[in-house]
Amino acid sequence: MSPGKRGLFCASSALLLGMLACAGGVEGPAPSAVPDVAPVSKARAAAPAERVMADDILGINEAVSIPAQILARQRPSPEQVKTWLREDAKAARAVGARWVRSHTAVYPNFSHHQFQAQGRGYAAMDVWVQVVQEEGLKPLIMLSPWSGNATGVETSEYVVADEAAYTAWVTAAVERYDGDGVDDMPGLLAPIRHWEVDNEPDLKNSLPPKAGANRYDPAKFCVPTQYARVLLMTSKAVKAADAGATVLNGGLYRPHTPQGAEYMRSLFKTPGVLDAVDAVSIHAYFSSKDVVALERAIDLAAEVAPGKPVWITETSVPAVDDKVPHVNETYQAQTLARMIALALQRGVAHVFWHSLNDPPVRPQGLNNFWSNSLYRAGATPNDPLTMKPAGYAYQALAQALAEVPRDEVVATAASVKMGSSTLVLDGKVTVDPDHHAVIRMGEQAPVKVTKVSSATDGPTLVRPVAR
Repeated sequence: MSPGKRGLFCASSALLLGMLACAGGVEGPAPSAVPDVAPVSKARAAAPAERVMADDILGINEAVSIPAQILARQRPSPEQVKTWLREDAKAARAVGARWVRSHTAVYPNFSHHQFQAQGRGYAAMDVWVQVVQEEGLKPLIMLSPWSGNATGVETSEYVVADEAAYTAWVTAAVERYDGDGVDDMPGLLAPIRHWEVDNEPDLKNSLPPKAGANRYDPAKFCVPTQYARVLLMTSKAVKAADAGATVLNGGLYRPHTPQGAEYMRSLFKTPGVLDAVDAVSIHAYFSSKDVVALERAIDLAAEVAPGKPVWITETSVPAVDDKVPHVNETYQAQTLARMIALALQRGVAHVFWHSLNDPPVRPQGLNNFWSNSLYRAGATPNDPLTMKPAGYAYQALAQALAEVPRDEVVATAASVKMGSSTLVLDGKVTVDPDHHAVIRMGEQAPVKVTKVSSATDGPTLVRPVAR
């Protein structure tokens, strides 16, 4: 977010890290049949095959957004809103992101409830799409009946009551942005064909309602069969507008834990779910020295949906944790490199880091999640953003990946070869200083060195010396 609005932190799913949860994964009856939705889109000509460069794996969650508190306090003009969004998008591209994920909990707040009950319409999403596309980012857009993880504020019943109205909204929204020439958004630069159905249903099934929210038993709220019904009806409505669209389930919050794994297995055993999704969305947050949590999440996705592409739509590690001594900015950068390497090793389609920038002042009640971002803010809300070591690591990897097609990346347990560059995961390398340089993941700035200390145990990127 831009310097003028960094005093507050974007509310999102991951702000809930560390909160105590009740038992989840409650089974329910199989969902009743979801009504068919009449197709409205034109037939498309097959697009020519395009060779995808390897940096296409990289995205940032909520990179282009504005916290509701900022909108309420500052009441920015439409021009100011667009300026803030553009600053976000430029910062995301500068660090090397190719994708950005919208979230219904923050601007542009694109949920059915916000659209209908709050009367938001398409204006905010149109501006968001315009800025994102003009700055060269690819969008993954979240669709849902309710707003992100604030569902309990808007309803005590997860499954939407008026299914016909909801599915009509989904179809109309996809039709507006699918670029097929039917009722498209004015000025749309490219078709939008990737849609995610809500966010972290397993968290909704375990987290107690917030103060002031509707009262309900979380163990009976958004159980796997309830979420499955919303997923199935949303997928049908998306495909009615764009039969070739890619539909993702809402990213599972903790598939690397027993509780989350139980929910995910139950969800994907529900009749129709496997056919309703084109890719599997997962999340993973942790602060351990290894990346086992992310590995478990990827393994579970492959188990429940064999052959489906895996998208990691939220993941990150902190740079600050008062209770874990090894957590610092160097740890964050080195772990980021290991996480991206793991994703490349496992054939993951996309990885979205959460998020773009930290707030300037450490918020209260957010555990350590406030420090997970790629940029740090200055001492005041108006100071410019500066890259953290994690941002430099992300950027260096993005630059290396941009030089080679995805299918030419060679990823092993020890290294990732990306054309003329190689990421050595244990950092133990010997290089010819006349021909190669090393970028150590975890450095404050991307300083190239030609000698690596024997004590180095973090990932290092070996690149040709520029001539």
